Formats: sequence, C-alpha cells, structure tokens
Amino acid sequence: MKFATLFFLTGSYSVSAEPSCDPQREASTPTSQFRVDREQTVSDKKTNLMWQRCLHGQRYNNGHCQGDAETLTWQESLDSTKTVEHAGYTDWRLPSREEIVSIVEKRCKMPAINLTAFPDTPSGWQWTSSYIGFHPALHNTAWAITFRAGNVNKYMKIRKLPIRLVRTIAIKH
Repeated sequence: MKFATLFFLTGSYSVSAEPSCDPQREASTPTSQFRVDREQTVSDKKTNLMWQRCLHGQRYNNGHCQGDAETLTWQESLDSTKTVEHAGYTDWRLPSREEIVSIVEKRCKMPAINLTAFPDTPSGWQWTSSYIGFHPALHNTAWAITFRAGNVNKYMKIRKLPIRLVRTIAIKH
C-alpha cells in the first residue's frame, strides 16, 4: 500500500492510494447508493443528502480531488457555510455527527469511505457541526470524525481541520 503524508497545523493526514478493505464484509456504502451530480457533488439515495465530492477548497477534475483542502477551526467552519456557493447551491452546511457517519464505509480503513463517490479522501480528521454539550469542561470541544477507521471523537474547537459540506435534498429515483 502506498501512503502520502500531508502536514497541516493540526498534525498529519494519511492518504492511501488503496484502502484496506475486507472483501468478506458487505459494503455499508455501496457505489450504487450514490449518484454523481455535476461531478462536484454526490447524492446519497439512502439519506437524501448531497455531499461535496471533495473536501471544501478542493475541486474534482479528471477523477481526482485537486488543490488544497481549506482547514478551519470549528467556529470558522460553521461561519464559512453562510457564504458558500458550490455547484450552483447556496444552502450548504457542516454535517452533523450522524450525517457524516452515514458515509463511513465500515469494511474499509485508511480511508473508511467509498472512494468511487469520494475520491482522494484523506484518512485524517474532519469537523462535524455537533458540539459535545453544555458541561463547562467540554465547552471548547466538538465532534470530529477520522476516516482512518470512521471513528468519531471530541476535538478542541480551536484546531484547524478540513470539512466536507452537505445539503438536504429530495432525490428522484
């Protein structure tokens, strides 16, 4: 397996040329579940969510996500969605913890995502819109997901992480 390591202010992110997938397990997010729209977006027929195909700041071109993903603090991530225009839509938002978990491919690791629908996804952390709660000790944390294995964990809101935006749609089958 080939690995490239990208360094951001928050640490390193591994991008695997070939994920480690268990062929004995049924796919949790089969390619048939997704419909590619305008090459820049992917619609999930199961959840009625439209996703940015690449991380925010990148562009899909010739089968790959190109350019640098923008890394933002949690609050910057929430604020940035107010001005995003992508693929002709302006109602993009940061996904909730539950929404982003819905695109985790449970039979794969590094990254744990369907690479046909979401090419070149790094295995590192990404923000969700979900915050931990009102307990004072957790006030400065929010939920983030790592596509290394699809795990969700609390992360300091001041850390800069990439994001993948989502919008709710009505899919015509």
